Order: sequence, then structure tokens, then C-alpha cells
Amino acid sequence: LVMSPELARVIDRTARGVIFSIDGIEPEHDRIRGQGNYQRAMEGMRIFLAGRRNARVYVSCVIGRRNHVDLTRFALDMRAMGVDRVNFQSNCIPQLKPDQGAVPSLMAELDHLSTEWSDLFVTDRKYLDKLRTYFTRPTNLEFCGVPTLGHLALLPDGTVSACCEFHLPIGNATAINLAAPI
Repeated sequence: LVMSPELARVIDRTARGVIFSIDGIEPEHDRIRGQGNYQRAMEGMRIFLAGRRNARVYVSCVIGRRNHVDLTRFALDMRAMGVDRVNFQSNCIPQLKPDQGAVPSLMAELDHLSTEWSDLFVTDRKYLDKLRTYFTRPTNLEFCGVPTLGHLALLPDGTVSACCEFHLPIGNATAINLAAPI
């Protein structure tokens, strides 16, 4: 699904918030999502931000083994884009957690960011403690809780899913008639 000014207007009129999933700075994001996907995601976000009037813009960054570096630079980039809030969250797949040796410095950086830029981050102390626990335990499936958060994932092919990680399709956004009144 490609963001267009028309789609951005429909979303802005009908949603209180929009979450863009960007998994770190360009090299890390593209290593996970495929070459060129960072620039495509950023262009979609630029289009949305340029025309938004109502919806808040959130960025969700799923932290894992391949993208837990330069989170401060990532946060600076997102602030410069004009996003309202950034959320760092865990990957639900235990094999993709950051290496144990990287967890102390990763958590120190997240602690620093959440303290210094509390206006930008969704993350609070309680969440960071859960994240630290999740990263240091072999398994912790209770951590996610996405289905209880009241949001949906819009996948690149237009599929609307209850979860980005484990595809639970409930519809497809490409079936939306942009000309129809809301």
C-alpha cells in the first residue's frame, strides 16, 4: 500500500492516530524490511505529515537483534520529521532478541532517552522494566499484549491485521473507496 495525499486525507479524517512502523535508522531498517523500504516508509510519513490536520503520528520501532544501535540518532530523525510520539518495543520472537551482552547498554540508552525526551516517548519506567525483563529472560510471551491495545496493523499489501508479527488478517485497505464519503 502506497501513501497518497488522498489516502492520507481519508485516514486523517477517520483516525485519531496513525502508527508508522520504522525499525531504526536506514541501514538497520532495510536490513530487516528489505532494501529501499526505509525511504518508502519515510516518504509515506512525509506525505501524511504534510496534509494532516487531526491525527497524531506515532512511530513504532521494534527492537531486536539486528537494530538496537543508534536509537538516539533514530529519535532525533523522528523528532525532526515532526512525529508526535515514538515507541520502542520488543520483538515477540525470542530468537530475535538483542544479544545478552548488548542489553545493559541498550537499556541505558532507552532509560536516558525516556528521561531526557519524555515528551517524545510513549515509554515509561514501568514499561522499560518489563522490556528489560523480557530481553533478559529466555521466554516471556505475556509481554506483548498487542491485541488488547486497541490498534490495528496495516501491512504493505493493504492487509489490515490485529498483529504485525503474527498475521491475523481482518480485512484489506485496498478495498477502500477513496471517493466515497466518510
